Amino acid sequence: MPSKITFPRRELPVFAYGTLKEGFRNHERYCRGVIEVAPALAWGRFHEWEPGIPILSVPRSDILLLGSSDAAADLEAAEALVTRPGPGLAWRTRFPWRWRRIRGQLLRFPDPVQRLRLLDALEGFHPATGRGYQRVLLPTLVSSPDGGRREVRAAWVYVVPAGERAPGKPLRGVSWEAGRA
Repeated sequence: MPSKITFPRRELPVFAYGTLKEGFRNHERYCRGVIEVAPALAWGRFHEWEPGIPILSVPRSDILLLGSSDAAADLEAAEALVTRPGPGLAWRTRFPWRWRRIRGQLLRFPDPVQRLRLLDALEGFHPATGRGYQRVLLPTLVSSPDGGRREVRAAWVYVVPAGERAPGKPLRGVSWEAGRA
């Protein structure tokens, strides 16, 4: 398995684990124009923020970059981080027992700045207030459509703010399937 994390230039990779996944209530409205939908994994723990709304806690050590209120700057910083020369960033094959491999989808969009602003609004990402979700860049393990190949890719994901306790009740699964359209 390759250890280098890839990052598409002039595209937006997003790891979706809840209502943005295909077949769920926000996919049709917010994901029009998506150019790739692929099975993917990320390390984390599920909680139910409100009934029918999942939220993910992720290991701090997996966070590559914190999102800000400047979508364009975040995209530039992500590309610079992931494509810099030197050793690649790796997918961790093991974590302590409390972290699980969360199944979701990698969504790739051709309009990164506009889409990131749209998704930030949907997810209630407000870095100035510190309320709502936090947007972070994480390593994800993405499967090819036939399942024969895996690749490590960096993707943006909306999570519990680092250092905060996840609201709501813990969910034991590795895939959130409630709240379909």
